[in-house]
Amino acid sequence: MIRAFLHIMLKDAIQLLRTPVLLGLLVLCPAIAIGLVPFGLENKVNLHVLVVDESFSEAGREAVRNLNASPQLKASQELSMESAQALMDKGKADATVLITADGSYNILPDASHAIQAMDASEIISRQLFRTPEDEGVKMHTLFVSSSGNTHYYLTVMLILLMSIIGCCLVGLSIINEKVNRQLEYYRSVGMSPTIYITSKLTFHILVTLLELGLGLLVGRMVFGYEVLGPLPAFFLLAACFLFCVINLGVLMAVVSKTLIQTVYGIIFLFFVLMLLGTMFAPVDNMTPFWAATRYLNPFFWTADAGWKIALRGFSVREVLTNVLALLTQGTLLTVINIRLLAKNGW
Repeated sequence: MIRAFLHIMLKDAIQLLRTPVLLGLLVLCPAIAIGLVPFGLENKVNLHVLVVDESFSEAGREAVRNLNASPQLKASQELSMESAQALMDKGKADATVLITADGSYNILPDASHAIQAMDASEIISRQLFRTPEDEGVKMHTLFVSSSGNTHYYLTVMLILLMSIIGCCLVGLSIINEKVNRQLEYYRSVGMSPTIYITSKLTFHILVTLLELGLGLLVGRMVFGYEVLGPLPAFFLLAACFLFCVINLGVLMAVVSKTLIQTVYGIIFLFFVLMLLGTMFAPVDNMTPFWAATRYLNPFFWTADAGWKIALRGFSVREVLTNVLALLTQGTLLTVINIRLLAKNGW
């Protein structure tokens, strides 16, 4: 049994080493996904803010000076709300600060992009009320790196990198063995579906964890990305996540007849899971039904625990629920794959 287990792992390793294109992709994917893509996700952009002062005092000019002190804001003063509204309607301004006749401040961001509107409100508030004596306002920004949202998105990109590499590699391996009739050979020599599936999972989890290590190295070199929590906890979470998603890749390959069907199945499934996994949109933006589906989504459990470990320094004990959820889902998928493989003529 152990000999058969090691035989399949060795065969997959040789197949990978003999395919220069795959080796090149394993090197290029972290460099592109972690080293280049996050440059387009940074929030280091100037938000254009308009200031309308209906109090006709020095407050308007003071607000413009305070806002322009931030590298992320570019402020100018408008004479009326009508002109400010017209500029916002044309997309030439991101927010308006209205100073009413009684001296109160109203921040009116463009909510076409909800996340940007929240960011604009937070930055403007911090610039206008940045000292404790200003109207008694105290503001604290927690768990945000010096690069804005870059480290937040880097965690997401690492999760996507692992899922794509792990699923595509295992899908390609199983489909090739179907086409080359190696599955029939394994069946004829008495190898069990359990040994076959577990060997595939083990090998591709190990390869993808190496890919994760390369991604972390690129993130550290380019963006100074560091996991604040224990690094073994981050890799343990990644292994549990891969236990789920690589099983999904195995499932697509088992039920498919060609590589094209497998790739299309993985793309469609991952597209849905990623959008519903709260990685790009908060759960509050979902309907109650779709929000409830996150508990069956491995991307949700991984993203939630990944941010906690990487950005907040949590330990395994503090994300134990996430780890157990991923292990449970991975175990169920493993049983399903073994039974499907046996049912399909193993």
